[in-house]
Amino acid sequence: GTNEFEKEDLIDENNDMCFQYRLNDEVANSSNGFVSVRRSERTNNIYKTTFDVRAPLEIEAIFDHFPFRIVKASLGVELSTMTDRNNVKRLVPDLQLAMKAKNSNIAIQPPIIGIKKEYDDYREEVTEKIDQKMDRSLKFYFVTPFPKVNYTVKKNDCSKFEVSFYLVEMGFSKFIKIVLPMLLIFIMNTFHVFTNTVTDTDNYLGNSAAFALTVVFLLESVVPQTVKKNNWGRNTVYVILVFISLMLSSIPANFIYNNPWP
Repeated sequence: GTNEFEKEDLIDENNDMCFQYRLNDEVANSSNGFVSVRRSERTNNIYKTTFDVRAPLEIEAIFDHFPFRIVKASLGVELSTMTDRNNVKRLVPDLQLAMKAKNSNIAIQPPIIGIKKEYDDYREEVTEKIDQKMDRSLKFYFVTPFPKVNYTVKKNDCSKFEVSFYLVEMGFSKFIKIVLPMLLIFIMNTFHVFTNTVTDTDNYLGNSAAFALTVVFLLESVVPQTVKKNNWGRNTVYVILVFISLMLSSIPANFIYNNPWP
């Protein structure tokens, strides 16, 4: 081990002895607001540091079939190596993991529960209160508030792990914002096509352009919005078919009658 002088030599300018963090392969410190030290404690040769973390989550689409969408929000946490002030001594971090009591490695602060009920009712109430405490998203809902944790072990050392949550984007809001307006456009465009022969060409093209412009704004959220997912999925095919149908239905009848095919 290191003697007392060496340990003091490893303490940084803020009187903290801790390994620097990397969040999603980006250095996290107080300058970018990701990690800041709340307090540091020392008992004999044991150092304890508590952090405040504002962690950016990476979003990856797991299931994306309009109007339903499930994503994986993950945070990669890595401890960087540490050197003394003279860049002579070097410490390599190694997480001490509990292999049997795995819930001791990462824990969620439990909410306050009243009188203890039956186990199933108690567990359901705890899960609901944890969900209410953690969920501050305006767009997604937790499939479960309990994270999935994966550790990366290399040469019997572990300094990196990933915490991930599964989130769902509710389809009902899309049903109101997209599905119903698209149904309205479908019905209006159907009547629009039926009046093709009696409608002036300029008016017919103007109405078709209005329908197309409306669809552009409505279908913007249907297209996959993550680079980690193949863009050629069902949603993309749906958007392409909608625009093909609009292009075909926008042809004025006078154009066909006055320009017969050879």
